[in-house]
Amino acid sequence: MMLKGTIDGILDVANFARNYIGGNLDRSGFGPRMTKWDGNTMSATESEDAKGNAVATTGGFLLGHVTSLGANGERVVAGSINYVDPSDQFGVFGSRVKPQSGALDVIGHGETTGIDVNNITIQGGKIKNLNHRQLAKLITNNPEFVGQDIRLISCSTGKGDFAQNLANKLNTNVFAPNEVIWITEHGRFFVVPMKNKLPVLSSPGKMIKFSSMKK
Repeated sequence: MMLKGTIDGILDVANFARNYIGGNLDRSGFGPRMTKWDGNTMSATESEDAKGNAVATTGGFLLGHVTSLGANGERVVAGSINYVDPSDQFGVFGSRVKPQSGALDVIGHGETTGIDVNNITIQGGKIKNLNHRQLAKLITNNPEFVGQDIRLISCSTGKGDFAQNLANKLNTNVFAPNEVIWITEHGRFFVVPMKNKLPVLSSPGKMIKFSSMKK
């Protein structure tokens, strides 16, 4: 399964490059609408999925390893905490991301200093952007959390000290992206910077593991 996923990723990278070089400028989503190898235009769903797999695979090669988002036989633990408005596609697509073994996903729009939440009341007031202490309190009080690792599906939360502070507060490992996180409608995700609302493929980011420094 891993080999098949890798081969599919390589083929998607090649086809993605062929589409750009060919000048196909129908920019739907985060890049040109892809054509198949036979020249026929892909559907929007096929195109988004192929582009996501292509960029994820490219990121893996540039980081020194192949990243396959296909099934690999690993045991996974389902579950997530979603703080995005139900009408926001980021939250919808984020809930479809394949679970990481032993980790609980926390989904929300983020930045280097915190994570945005949808209509959360803390200490009698509405708060939109949570710091690590506030988020740790919400996670701790959520029945989904039983001390497992945390994976932040939240842009740039691994770029500053937010994720490290969260790991210390929860006394667990936290995985967080050091750049913008992009998610296709089928739950494939990759981490790269953004420029002009498009991913910068030449500068891939990554999910960083932050271990608790609490003794």
